[in-house]
Amino acid sequence: MVRRLFMKASPFALAVLIAGSAGASGLDDFRAALRRSESGTPVRARIEVVKQEQTKGEKKPDSGPTRASVVVRSGPDGFALEWEMAKLAALRKVSQKSLRKHLEAITATEAFRLVDPAAGLLDALDGATLLEEKIDRHDGVPCRRLVIRPERKPDPEIDALLKEFEASWQVWIDADGWPLAMKTEQRHRGRKLLISFKGSHETEYRFGRAAGRLIVERLKEVSSSEAMGSEDEETSEFTVTLLD
Repeated sequence: MVRRLFMKASPFALAVLIAGSAGASGLDDFRAALRRSESGTPVRARIEVVKQEQTKGEKKPDSGPTRASVVVRSGPDGFALEWEMAKLAALRKVSQKSLRKHLEAITATEAFRLVDPAAGLLDALDGATLLEEKIDRHDGVPCRRLVIRPERKPDPEIDALLKEFEASWQVWIDADGWPLAMKTEQRHRGRKLLISFKGSHETEYRFGRAAGRLIVERLKEVSSSEAMGSEDEETSEFTVTLLD
């Protein structure tokens, strides 16, 4: 496998990757790139989302996915979300519920972490352990693949309930440490009084950059929870498009 990678990649690209990994670890390079992200760079982007909720075994008909979009502005002067008034007016004519679902489909927190994810990723990497680092390819581009175990932050209320918890990240970084893509998995199992529960959370990220600022171009999240014989699943797919 490694031999095939060396044959397909250009000598220059591999030399850069090897040089980048000869000193600091890939996790160090990843952190350093996140610190270089220019959070103050002005960005204007359209965020679109498709959300689907499902309860397995539920007799009520599926209401279908929720689709919404918002324009976000982020920069030195602040952070703001903008909705198209024509779209809101059309939804208001349908029902107040339709309008509310559209406005609540993309929260300010979700929008912020899509156009400025670096600080949040750095916080999540605090105390993380690098388990594996290998030369790889992503969409045909030579890169390094990191397997990381993040450190779970203590939470007294939740810790008392959990019996099992595991989390892992796979991150593909370029020669300078910038992330190209990432997959995360988190699973837990616990018990509260007589009720057992379990759940999982999986994500797939595709990253890009806008004038030195790291952004998320695409994000898919799948969350599931199971308790008392009921199993719920929610899927969210975000797409970020930069605007002039």
